[in-house]
Amino acid sequence: MTFEEQLYNYLSADTALTALVGKRIYPEGEVPQKPGKPYCVFSRVFSERVYSHQGYSGLEDVALQVNCYSETALQARQVSIKLTTAMEAWPAANSSVGKVLRGDSKSLYDGELDLHFQMVEFSISHGFDES
Repeated sequence: MTFEEQLYNYLSADTALTALVGKRIYPEGEVPQKPGKPYCVFSRVFSERVYSHQGYSGLEDVALQVNCYSETALQARQVSIKLTTAMEAWPAANSSVGKVLRGDSKSLYDGELDLHFQMVEFSISHGFDES
């Protein structure tokens, strides 16, 4: 199962997050034409395999960006708070996730979509088998 599949399965099972967005959690490039609101879009910004003196360790460090879109800035912020809480709890729910660190968070507006969004960045260390 890929990292993205694991992430979607985990987030779509989080009741606090899904109370706000339902199952509207999408990988970048897979957002439907007119998604319901609010919704989240995640993208892997960067990933790096971790090596030791013995070679590939089976771990990967991933930089992840999640945008939480809504019609209001307040609701986008509320979704980002639930998202952050869920992400920070992921290592306790899955032994393959070594760490989740929250990085930058910004409130923005997308004029083309006429939507507010909260961008949240995460650094994740995991050991998923991506076959």
